[in-house]
Amino acid sequence: MNLTRRDVLGTLLAGALVIRAPAERTDEVPTTDEIREYLLSKSPWVDREHTVDTVKVGDPAREVRKCAVCWYPSVWDIRAAIAARCDLLITHEPTFWEHAPEESYWRDRGPGTAKSRLLADSGLVVLRAHDTWDNWPDLGIRDSWARFLQLGKLIQEGSSLRWTALYEVPEQTLSEFARHVASRVRELGEEGVQVMGERAHGSPRGGRRGLRGA
Repeated sequence: MNLTRRDVLGTLLAGALVIRAPAERTDEVPTTDEIREYLLSKSPWVDREHTVDTVKVGDPAREVRKCAVCWYPSVWDIRAAIAARCDLLITHEPTFWEHAPEESYWRDRGPGTAKSRLLADSGLVVLRAHDTWDNWPDLGIRDSWARFLQLGKLIQEGSSLRWTALYEVPEQTLSEFARHVASRVRELGEEGVQVMGERAHGSPRGGRRGLRGA
């Protein structure tokens, strides 16, 4: 199935990120560079000169008709994207274990050697969407995670960058709150959560809990 610019941008991140592309030039297939530019153009909080949201591997001018997404681009994820004949893999975390625009240190050494070879042989393009996606209003990491955990009413923004926020939760002990979070993440394959602090400690009525997106 051939996808147009609107199709790809409108269903980017496999439906997790719903973005409506501009109405013009819908007969053309977008490139990775154009997808990246669209994300950056909708993310005024991102410092374009220092962002890690760059093309890590492959030809940024390659047309994208099929796109895979992942949280972390393990060799398994990369192979799955190649097997699915994807043109582009969008990842949230680093490809080569380095939070930097270039991710150069591990590319040609250690475990990075096999990953680099696999990507080079396949022609798959890898784009990182981290700085844009963390703070994306409503659908991004922080807001969607808070909604999934059922944290309730947002009380206060942590800063203009939207890294953190305070939410109002029912009065409960730390153990009770931890059990609630554990019950929510179980369906994601997580078997438990780590707790730091006095487990019997309770929040005041109408208590607040902070959440950081990452």
